[in-house]
Parts: sequence; structure tokens; C-alpha cells
Amino acid sequence: MGTGGAATGGPCLKDTTTEAAILGDSYVTGFTTPALQPALAMLDPSLMNTPNYAVAGVSLASGGLNAMEDVPIQFATAIKAHSNIKFTIMDGGGNDILVCDTAQFSGCATVCAKAGSSTNSTCQAIIKKSIDASTALLKTASDAGVKDTVYFFYPHTPDMNGGYNEILDYAEPMAKAACDGANAASGGKLSCWFVDLVAPFKAAFGDANPANFETLLGVHPTQAGVTLMAQQIFNTMKAHCIGFTAADAMKYGCTCTP
Repeated sequence: MGTGGAATGGPCLKDTTTEAAILGDSYVTGFTTPALQPALAMLDPSLMNTPNYAVAGVSLASGGLNAMEDVPIQFATAIKAHSNIKFTIMDGGGNDILVCDTAQFSGCATVCAKAGSSTNSTCQAIIKKSIDASTALLKTASDAGVKDTVYFFYPHTPDMNGGYNEILDYAEPMAKAACDGANAASGGKLSCWFVDLVAPFKAAFGDANPANFETLLGVHPTQAGVTLMAQQIFNTMKAHCIGFTAADAMKYGCTCTP
């Protein structure tokens, strides 16, 4: 989890429909698989009404299926619609590798899906561009008034016989460091709380168990996986009392800041 944030929690939200937003890719929207938001709403009903700007197949910086809807653009759309956003939930970075930009990074679709990817300069360059984009997005969010962000990363998957897991493991600590560093980088204006899904998926299902992922691509979790993801995000929200109205914070046994 990220650093920063007062012991009593983040700011209380007055209205989750205007002061919160959800961003990301198909791990939010689902893709022939369940979406994340209904699973979150089973834990905190107000999250069902939170504006959701996620788009399947998008990236943080390069690659993906739709560069016009990447995660930074989603945030720009969100803050234009609601200028008082204080809390965001997001993921991003997986498609930078899984659907890499072969024009910009020659050979990436092959070398980043097999052993040795973590030491390959092409794959490393993709990750650097993604991490730089997430760092810039958190800075933009802090300048816009966002106080807390929950950033969840990806579990191991059976896609390509687990071939992407090496490069995802290379990227994960960098993504966490960017998230953890957001509080200092923003002068205390924004705290980012990192959610690693690798360990929870290992504990609950066995690492990259194909039974817990859709069979079309071997990337997206089934309902059991989505439920686990939602629980990890909600646990993080409760642990730091972020993203709640005052009434909901009391209901969940924590105290947000008026």
C-alpha cells in the first residue's frame, strides 16, 4: 500500500456520483467476463453509482486497442465532467505489454511473452513508458484536487502459458514505487494506495489457475476472480478510510476527515 494519508482517513465524500471516478481497462469493464463495479457495489452500494470511464483494451501509454481512450484521457474526461473529484479507483499498464505497439516497439509481441522478457530492452522500454505515464497521471490528478487513488495491478494469468508473468513481475514493483511515491511527489496533496493481486490470487486459487480465468484469451478473471479483486480494493479503502461518505465510513467502522 502507498504511503501518506492521515490516520483518521481521507476526506469524506459528500457525493460519490460527483467526487469519485473509476478508470482503467477490461479488468474494470470485463471482457466476456463479469465487470468489477457490480462486485464492488456488493461491498459498498454507493460504488455502483460512481462514474465509470474505463474502456476495455486501453493502455496507460502505448499499445492497446484504442489510444483515444487511454487511462490518462479517461481521467481528463472525468475531471471535465466533475471538477471536484477527490477519489479514484484505477488499473492500467497491462495492455501496454499484452497488446503492445509493434510499430513503436519492434518484436514486442514475441519477446515480451516469453522467458527473458524482464531483461529485454524492448520490453523494459515499454514498461518505462507505462510507469512514466502513471507517474504523470498521478501528478495531474493531484493538481486537479484528487486526494486518494487506489491503483490495483494484475495477477498472474495463464495467457501464453504464463509467458507474460515475467514481465508483469518486472513491472509490478515499479508500478508500486510510482504509487507509493505519489504522496511525496505531490507535496502531500495525493496518496496512492497500491493493491497487488498476485499474492491474493495465489492464496485463493493457486497461481494463474486456468479454471479461474476465461478461456478465450486466458487473461480476464471469472466471477470468483472479480469478487476477489473487489474485496482487495474494498479492504484497502476501509484500511485507510478513503472513498466513503461520512455515513458509510461510520458503517464500515472507520473515520474519514470532514
